[in-house]
Amino acid sequence: MAGNPGNGTNEKAQSTSRRTFMRLVGAGAAATAVGTASTGGAVGTENTVDLGTEGLGNGDLIDPYLEEYFTDGNEVRIPAGEYDYTGDGLGGEKGNCALVGSADGVTFNRPEDPEVEVRPTIMATDGTVRIENITIRGKRGEAQSRWRVGAEEGATMEVFNVNVPDGTIDGSDSTGLYAGTDHAGTLHCKACYFEQLGNVAMYVSDAYTGGDGKVVVEDCVFRNSNSSMVRFAPTDSVVRGCYFEGTEEPPSDHTGGTTLRGIKVDDAGTGALIEDCDFYFTRGANPIRLHYRGEGGSGTIRNVRIYNDGDSDAIQEDWETDGNWSGEDIHLTGSGNLDVPDHFETVTGDSAAAPNTDYSVWTPVDGESSGGSETDAAPVGESDSEPAELRIQASPDNPDTNCDVTFTATGEIEYGDEAEPDTDRIVENDDGSYTATSVEMNPDALDSYLVSGTITAFSVTEGYEVSVTRDGEPVTIDELVDDQDRGDGDDTGPESLPNRIEVDGTGDAEESAYYDFSVTGDLTLDEGRTVVGNGETLWLTGDISEGTVSGHVRNGVDAFFYSGQLERIEIDGDADVNVYHG
Repeated sequence: MAGNPGNGTNEKAQSTSRRTFMRLVGAGAAATAVGTASTGGAVGTENTVDLGTEGLGNGDLIDPYLEEYFTDGNEVRIPAGEYDYTGDGLGGEKGNCALVGSADGVTFNRPEDPEVEVRPTIMATDGTVRIENITIRGKRGEAQSRWRVGAEEGATMEVFNVNVPDGTIDGSDSTGLYAGTDHAGTLHCKACYFEQLGNVAMYVSDAYTGGDGKVVVEDCVFRNSNSSMVRFAPTDSVVRGCYFEGTEEPPSDHTGGTTLRGIKVDDAGTGALIEDCDFYFTRGANPIRLHYRGEGGSGTIRNVRIYNDGDSDAIQEDWETDGNWSGEDIHLTGSGNLDVPDHFETVTGDSAAAPNTDYSVWTPVDGESSGGSETDAAPVGESDSEPAELRIQASPDNPDTNCDVTFTATGEIEYGDEAEPDTDRIVENDDGSYTATSVEMNPDALDSYLVSGTITAFSVTEGYEVSVTRDGEPVTIDELVDDQDRGDGDDTGPESLPNRIEVDGTGDAEESAYYDFSVTGDLTLDEGRTVVGNGETLWLTGDISEGTVSGHVRNGVDAFFYSGQLERIEIDGDADVNVYHG
């Protein structure tokens, strides 16, 4: 983030005048040769492929070129120009490869119909994978278009100068980047730009409940996106040098609701860091919120500049953070609510520095892959848990006929010493989870597996019984799922209920909200995410088995898994509604 320091009074005119990225990626750029903003093999690639040489021309569909060349060991260079794309070939498991757009401007144009879903999943499995210098044009619709990004343990995923300036249509809950529970390595997002999204711009908190991979968000710009612009924070993660702006009404999500918030810390990772960031809010909610769901986590907020004209706290804490979170050199300006936690060190009045409101939409990145810095936290992997050993024993009283046991985990499943790979099965699902099936669990049969992540479903053929131990300790099937925090933090719940909805009233002990909604499929309470406020009780009516529920929430969260579509929702009162499609 570069430019002249602003004084917080003329920022809107500044930001409007800087929306000039089209000059970099217009049709005139198509004839420009591949620029110099390349990795130069820095991510460990073996081969360099120039897509211009391979026949890619301005206006072409880039998908087949990505499918063929964006593979392990290749640094793929994209000539300046505009290309149609649907996401095919961009996603997949990849190792030591890079996709590098010319520094003179590369645009991916999504389909004209905003309801067409573009939803690649990119997972770094080995070494470093980098995507660099690409602008995504075209509005997204209600369909959950997003990039899901992450890395396996020991690997790094880099997203550099990837820009999403067009946002979503009104009534959409599409996000920008998402890191799921399977992220266990390092995700580094640098010099990216997000504007006018109907839901979270960068949703990277869910990794905490699974692989707990490190996330570094650096020199990025977030403007006027609904809900929280960044949801944070896995263990040892960093937000550094970023700019957050809340000056215009964002698109609503499909419930019709809008909330402007900068960073929401809603998972309890430890050692998080927010530093050298600028927040300029003339409307909306909190620039930073230490959310109730992050209780017990820890971190530092330092050297930040917050301008707030809104009524909500500049930094809101939903729980007593003293002893866990510290605040240093917090500069506060503006005519609104400048409250922060009492134990934070602040600078106010004439001594306070206004946020730097200058920024760049297109920032070509050229240099070595990320190596961290002295302010980065501990190396990735120190907090990663070992796989659990699951042993499944069939009852001796089972009939001597076929019995199958099937379970799904958010992480990898491997055969143990008692499994039978010739008959038993392990498959990887499209969402990165794994499903294992023990076949013919007849009387006294024994199978064992090594299981990473959260177990989200476990089923036994009707009429049969099995016993289970986890790391040598007996556990019931209900405990096996519930103790693993079923569905909490992941983008999916039980396998048949891939979507979730939360009615979030935390942080306001006085106001409450009544809600009523229905879905076209099945519906069940998400016990792992539901939080009942102090002195409150869980109050639900309606026929959940028929996909309809009414409830009341105050200073808590009511959460549900569902399948199908959200058909109708009504909210009366003070609560946020977060909807996520698996």
